[in-house]
Amino acid sequence: MNEPILTAELERAKREGELASGCAYLVTPDDLSPIRQAGLKARGIVHFQGTLEIFTNWLARQFPSGLLPRDIVAASNHYSPDALATLTPMDLEAAQSLKPIYPSEKLNLARQMDEGQKAQLARQFLQGFPPSWTVAASDIPVELDAIGGLKRNIEAALAISAELVVATGQSGSGKSTAVMICLLRIVAENENLALYDLSHETKSVTNAFSVLRRVESKRVIVHVGDLFIFGGSLRTDLESLFGQDVLVVGTARSGEWNEHLSRYLDDVAIVHDFQRFVRTDFDPLIKRLVQYVPAPIFRRMTDAQRKAKFASSKSQLLIALREATDSTNFTDTISSEFENLPDDETKRLLVMVGIATIARVGMSEAMAREAYEQSASQRSFDQALSALGGIVADAGGGRLFARHELYVRHILESLTPRDEFFYCMSRILKTFVKYDTPIIKYVNRQDAALFRFLLNHYYIFESTKRFRSETLGIGHYGENEISFQLDGHFWLQYGLFMGRLGKDEVAVELLTKSIRAYPDNIFASHALADIQLKMARSRPVYDAKTKALISDAVTNLLAQDARHETRTDQYPIVTLCNGHIGALLAHGQTGEATELAPSYYDKLTQLEKTVAAPMVTSARQRMLLFASTGEWNLPLRDLHEYDGRAANPSLRSSARKGRVGRDHDRGKSRKR
Repeated sequence: MNEPILTAELERAKREGELASGCAYLVTPDDLSPIRQAGLKARGIVHFQGTLEIFTNWLARQFPSGLLPRDIVAASNHYSPDALATLTPMDLEAAQSLKPIYPSEKLNLARQMDEGQKAQLARQFLQGFPPSWTVAASDIPVELDAIGGLKRNIEAALAISAELVVATGQSGSGKSTAVMICLLRIVAENENLALYDLSHETKSVTNAFSVLRRVESKRVIVHVGDLFIFGGSLRTDLESLFGQDVLVVGTARSGEWNEHLSRYLDDVAIVHDFQRFVRTDFDPLIKRLVQYVPAPIFRRMTDAQRKAKFASSKSQLLIALREATDSTNFTDTISSEFENLPDDETKRLLVMVGIATIARVGMSEAMAREAYEQSASQRSFDQALSALGGIVADAGGGRLFARHELYVRHILESLTPRDEFFYCMSRILKTFVKYDTPIIKYVNRQDAALFRFLLNHYYIFESTKRFRSETLGIGHYGENEISFQLDGHFWLQYGLFMGRLGKDEVAVELLTKSIRAYPDNIFASHALADIQLKMARSRPVYDAKTKALISDAVTNLLAQDARHETRTDQYPIVTLCNGHIGALLAHGQTGEATELAPSYYDKLTQLEKTVAAPMVTSARQRMLLFASTGEWNLPLRDLHEYDGRAANPSLRSSARKGRVGRDHDRGKSRKR
């Protein structure tokens, strides 16, 4: 009864019950006391005293023919018998990740909520937790002015048989809710359309798409939610849909789209820039807040004062909602909530879940329990989680999230002591020790993203800068050397981190370990070559060791460039041009550098024809200037050209401007 798997099953039952709490039946031979039975009942568990033999006999009577995986899929996803008949046993897992969404069903669920349920759901949503389909179908979300334009763009994409629509915008802008609202309405208005939600836990998107065409005869819209979870690999998955009249709709933060995802998906996507709320949205926003959120000061205001409050705090929708209702600064509100938590152990659980929220994937309750109980001594996990009600919750999909990333960032960056921050990072990492290596191969998609985040050199480096202690970052990796010594990704991130600190000799050693652990890791090979060129440039003499460093790096990068992997986050030829020419010039080898310049320029020119990346354009222009005038203008770099940040695009700045808005006509011109 104390196993984490039981709690995980209870949470699953709650999710399947939509609005109900769910119910579990526990069969054990124990004669439990009335107090113990009442305690179980409070958690939704009904106890039956019985043996395993009694239970199996009962199962045999209830299901004389057994219960097959196909039966489970039929019951949970409502697939027809004819559709199920086309699926092989290997297809069933993919089929389970595709949930059909029926607008009428969601609307009925929303209408059937009593006032208490609706108010609770509304408060949770308005405080920043992600929306559900039931919330989207209800009148809880505000009909923002920007929703109309988004709906028109999705309908236009359907009209031209586009493959992908992406709604971009800032964190907390309301784009995810808007997409769900639009899809429910579009499908409700067209009986020839079907809507499916693709789970982030699916192991193979391509397999799921393959199953889709066998279980659905209508034209299909697939909602994939946050594209960050799928990354650039979605490009290959979309190619499997070519000619099948399926529209995929997702969301992405503006910075992530501009700096990462667009290079994979730009030519197949119609992009809609979801703008911030405007003055015409004030009235419906005020109505929802007065109706659902207890905010005495806001309620006592006049209508003009309420509108003035929104106007003064106009930012992301979430921040504006909180500042308007709390009548105080957003960060002050967060600080007060955090400091008033009952004890340090409860705060620690919030920090752990907060870190997973920053990683954008949350964490399963079983993982949170395991990480928390490694150090908790005063308060049980259930007590701590209960104390975090309204701050931490299962937002759907069986994973715990803190209220919102904007909320969490303030806690982690301003309120959490540095030792506590890294301690919590390490506790979560320890939950992955039980898996075989490479870790990301043996966990689901979301846990793999969390594992990568916990080791991401860019995030660790930025954290050490914030805390002004590189020792903490080194200790974070050093503490886990033994546990993850066979994992190539661990050594890659460790090596890149040491390279950022300028400890190049150590970085080379660590990256070499990464390649030995995972020989096919092109990121490690690229990073190693980059550091070798940096070391060669910094050496005092042009001796045999300098030449060997250059030779190894050039050979490695030329081999990578020959693979023509243009849709990646790294460009070997850019690293080669900058590093090789720079190293030669640093040692006075101007003649050799001049001879290489034309061929390098040609390679960069060819690459620029296939990718639109600033670093490629900058390198080509630099090479042209050098070949024409002999002037080499490579800026001093305290960081490498290859920094690997794109391995976790949520860490990249969203302030950089780029092409974020397109109307559907531009999408037409790129239609394959």
